[in-house]
Amino acid sequence: MRSLRGKLLLSFGILIILAVIISAVNLVSISSLNNNTENLLSETLPQLLNDENISPENAQQIAAESENVIAYGQRSMAISLILAIGSLAGGLLLALGSVRAITRPLKEVAARMKEMAAGHVQNEPLHTTSNDEVGQLVLAVNEINSQLVSIFYDINGVSKKVEEESASLHQQSDRVQQETGQVAAMMQQMSAGAEEQAQSAATLTEMFGKFVEDISIAAMSGEEVKQGASDMVSLTDEGEREMKQSVDQMNTIYQNMTNALEKVKGLDDRMKDITELVSIIRQVAEQTNLLALNAAIEAARAGEHGRGFAIVADEVRKLAEQVAQSIIGINDIIASVQQESAEAVVTLESGYELVSKGSSQITGTGEKFSEMKKRISQVSTNITAISDSLYVVMDHTVKVNQSISNIAAVSQESAAGIEEAAASVQETNRSVDAISHIAAQLDQHSSELGDHIERFQAGSSRKVGLNIEEPEEV
Repeated sequence: MRSLRGKLLLSFGILIILAVIISAVNLVSISSLNNNTENLLSETLPQLLNDENISPENAQQIAAESENVIAYGQRSMAISLILAIGSLAGGLLLALGSVRAITRPLKEVAARMKEMAAGHVQNEPLHTTSNDEVGQLVLAVNEINSQLVSIFYDINGVSKKVEEESASLHQQSDRVQQETGQVAAMMQQMSAGAEEQAQSAATLTEMFGKFVEDISIAAMSGEEVKQGASDMVSLTDEGEREMKQSVDQMNTIYQNMTNALEKVKGLDDRMKDITELVSIIRQVAEQTNLLALNAAIEAARAGEHGRGFAIVADEVRKLAEQVAQSIIGINDIIASVQQESAEAVVTLESGYELVSKGSSQITGTGEKFSEMKKRISQVSTNITAISDSLYVVMDHTVKVNQSISNIAAVSQESAAGIEEAAASVQETNRSVDAISHIAAQLDQHSSELGDHIERFQAGSSRKVGLNIEEPEEV
């Protein structure tokens, strides 16, 4: 089998031989043309020179031109020969350079591919300054080498992880196998417990039915209590309004008693003033009586001339006596009025104290009534809330009863489901056995994969010494 270099050299050699043959044909053609030209000139030139119709000057000119043609043909043949030899040499040099430029990178690529096939992927990248297909091939090989290092590194890591996970899976499968046995035993216990739960749920459903009836009765009683509390609040509101009116009336009476007491006390003071005035009037009457008596004595002494004066004095005396008698009556009346006024003051003071106490008591009663109204309103609100809560509890209880019924049904279904689950656990146990066997095989295969990866010497670092970028031209 021929190499690529030999094939390229053979191709370029054939092209050069074709070029040489073409050049040789051209040289032969030019040589034949020159020979034919010389023969033609050697035959025709003497005839032209001996022709009488041609002047000697023209004949010489024709001879000179013929020699020039022959010389030009010889020069052309020499130039063609030189060009043929130069083309041959240039073609050989170009062929050798082209073959070298193509085969050298290809040899490096082939050597690198052999190293990679042998497992040596930790290599320096191949250098190239060409952007043609050969350069792209070199860059592609560098990229392949880099990707192989990355792939081998990843595969090695995955292989180790798979080996670890397979070992862990094997251990877990053994543990799961043990636990599934325990789960199977627990399933049997749960099946028995589910049956007991179903029976308990049925009993609880019956008990909750009675509880719902009791709650319903309590709700209706709560509605009656709610209505009674509402009526009590209405009565309390009415009583509070009447109590406020009583407080207002008692305050008015208290104020009137206060005013009456003040007026009676003022009347007693005025009566004392009147008593003092009466005392003064009595003293004046006594003095008047004495003066009238003295005037009568003086009139008696005067005789007939003092009779008129005696009459006046007697009238004044009588008037003084009447005033004295009136003063005695007035004193009696004043004494009686003062006594009654004093008794009225005592009575009013006693009534004032009673009204004051009654006002304080009725005010306190009003405050207590207001507080009682607040308490009753709060009690009514609480009773309403309790009544509403009883209805809510009744609704929830009905729902709970339904839920318990559902739980009873679910418990029965759970008992059947647990039996099926126990069968599934046994099936799972068999599956775990199969998984354990597969995990053991996976552990073995991962170990074999690790052995194959170690053959490629991927090492512990990724892309060491790899650079897929195009190198700079030197």
